[in-house]
Amino acid sequence: MPPFIRVGPGPRGHLVYGPGSLTGHPLVGGLVALLVIALLVALAVVAVGVLVGPGRPGGVRRPARGPSAESPALDGALRILDERFARGEIDAGEYVERRELLKQSA
Repeated sequence: MPPFIRVGPGPRGHLVYGPGSLTGHPLVGGLVALLVIALLVALAVVAVGVLVGPGRPGGVRRPARGPSAESPALDGALRILDERFARGEIDAGEYVERRELLKQSA
């Protein structure tokens, strides 16, 4: 079956296309079809991204920011250092020095 059906001459003497042509011209109809397909593919990609996004089982997990993301041991050591400084066991200079050493070692 041909890609178009000649119904008769159009208003300017051109072919008038029948069923299967979206706009009356095969090239434009093909471009519209490609745009519709591209839109459907984009929607499918977005749907998959939403369904398998962060926070869902099997989703992509991004590390949190801050000392606890680097290492739980560093977080614990900094907490102990803060407690010792709060109790007065170490002075401010020693506190700053040890805090910097801990952060550099992480």
